[in-house]
Amino acid sequence: MNIWLGPFFGADENEIAVVGTEGVHATQDAGKTWSRVTALRPKNQGQGFSFSPNWFGCYAWDPVHRTVYASSMGNPVYSHSPSK
Repeated sequence: MNIWLGPFFGADENEIAVVGTEGVHATQDAGKTWSRVTALRPKNQGQGFSFSPNWFGCYAWDPVHRTVYASSMGNPVYSHSPSK
């Protein structure tokens, strides 16, 4: 896992989320195992933007609702709540 932003701490000391080149990953056992929560949002047919370590982006992790929020300068907020 190639991490470039985080960690974002969760509901307790065991839950952590990070942003990497393959998406957002989370652990619920203090880093022993990790799972991908979501991929990064792709650029849609030349419109919008892509999230990458080469562009200014803002990320937030809501551990209660397991929702990822992301945006970059001049773009709307993207949210994703994966099914559990």
